[in-house]
Amino acid sequence: MPFDQMLFLFWFLPLILALYWICPKRGRTALLAAAGLIYCAQGVAVFLLAGGVLLSFGAGLLLERLRSKPAASGILLGGMALLFCLAGGLGLRNPVFPLGLPFCLLALLAYLWDIRRGKLRAERNFLRFGAGMLFFPNLIAGPLIPYRRLTAQLDGRTPDVRMFSDGIALFVKGLGKKLLLADPMVQTWQDVQAMGSLPLLTAWTGLLAYVFGLYYLWSGYQDMARGLALMLGIRLPAGFLHPYSARSLSGFVWRWNRTVIRWFRNYIYVPVSRGRVRGFYPAAGLLLAGGLYGVWQGAGWNMLAWGLLMGAFLLGERSLRALGRVPAWLRRILTLLAILFGWTLMQAGSLEEWIRFLRALCGQEGLADQQALYLLSSNLVAFFLCILGLGNTFSRVRRYAERRFPFVYESGKTLCVLAGLAVSLCYLVR
Repeated sequence: MPFDQMLFLFWFLPLILALYWICPKRGRTALLAAAGLIYCAQGVAVFLLAGGVLLSFGAGLLLERLRSKPAASGILLGGMALLFCLAGGLGLRNPVFPLGLPFCLLALLAYLWDIRRGKLRAERNFLRFGAGMLFFPNLIAGPLIPYRRLTAQLDGRTPDVRMFSDGIALFVKGLGKKLLLADPMVQTWQDVQAMGSLPLLTAWTGLLAYVFGLYYLWSGYQDMARGLALMLGIRLPAGFLHPYSARSLSGFVWRWNRTVIRWFRNYIYVPVSRGRVRGFYPAAGLLLAGGLYGVWQGAGWNMLAWGLLMGAFLLGERSLRALGRVPAWLRRILTLLAILFGWTLMQAGSLEEWIRFLRALCGQEGLADQQALYLLSSNLVAFFLCILGLGNTFSRVRRYAERRFPFVYESGKTLCVLAGLAVSLCYLVR
């Protein structure tokens, strides 16, 4: 039940919000746990998620008792193996992949790992545990939030009208990103894939469409998730912080889906990199974290290769820094080339397809034809809006208007939200 479906917008969401606001405070935790199960009710997915939450709840209590014994490490390693085998075997792009499973599994593993390291006490209240792990706003695409931070808000949440209105604005922003920017870009990329020949102009148009579609799809869903959480009186961290404005590849990685990147940094890279051989263990940790992140995102050799490639690029960037100061313009160019090269690998269905697409980007199948010119001209407005939204221009204008002209800002914000909602709904029902 994605956030942009009619069933969610006109049935599930209004019902849950109405029940949540009229429900007594003690009953809201049980309501959120039930809402998470209903939201994920797709065949066996609901039983898989419910079983995983129940087993993790018991494993957490067992880990707390066996923290100083070798059996605790076995329980933790078994959970980690289950996580990545399941995520890599099914893949996020598989249409039968249970909704919410990838992010829920990361949250469950972080919970068990924190108990094993003594940073968190095992939860005794199963309803609160279920509400925290199956919090429906962040199940589909994140952002990830540590269990202790989320449950602290579940216990002390005080939803108010201001948070509710901010949540609506953020939700509409994410809905517009997904429907008005991501969906047309995804359709353009699919059109390019269906073409027989790929002149240079067609290939680059398709690559830009893929890049924009990927970014606005993920960031749109996370904006919607944060908006939904605000309507429930809960604040989720931002996942995307203008990644294409980064001046280095490491900056891009840290700004791209940063809550998930932080998870792989804290639970994969840091434990592996703390070795005695200087330089070797950090490099191994970076490659391992990159490879596992790629496998977590989807099944296929290309996802694993993409993760390893990004880890290798990060190692190369560190080497360049060690050699001396690199000019800012050169860093920007190298960063952009590394990102685009990585995206070409992520979209490839086979090695032959990837090599063919790289050749097309270099112009080996011609420069342009009538079809390429039509494809580019029909997407010029969408490309312009996508490029404009990559930076922080809108954020700067918003902060300036909010500080200098508060009344005008609030009035304009309301009008923009209403207009964005109207346009998005018209696009949805067309």
